[in-house]
Amino acid sequence: MHNGLYKYALDNSTNANDTHHGIFIQENVISEIAEGLKEYGENNGYNLSPQYYQDMAWVDLTHIEQPSGSGNYIIKPAFNQVVPNNSDQQRIINRLNAEKNNQSVDGIQPEGAQACP
Repeated sequence: MHNGLYKYALDNSTNANDTHHGIFIQENVISEIAEGLKEYGENNGYNLSPQYYQDMAWVDLTHIEQPSGSGNYIIKPAFNQVVPNNSDQQRIINRLNAEKNNQSVDGIQPEGAQACP
């Protein structure tokens, strides 16, 4: 296992955090997180699409805001690798921002109730 991790790090990134996220994502954890979110949502009366839960599973794994608070961001290499289609990336980021800020983002409306201000 150690040799595989080392090879992955060499092939994909020199940043340990990016390497960790790449491995995390490649092991299909996103689907597991989405399934957990769906179960939680259904138990709390939400009837949302599977795509919604898949998009929400990406929270904090998509991009880094540079500088913080600027609204400008850099796509994380692991996200770029797993979701190479730019329109899919933008949909996911817009969904996350719509829910986070409880407002429409490029036509995507927030679906959930804002948990905290």
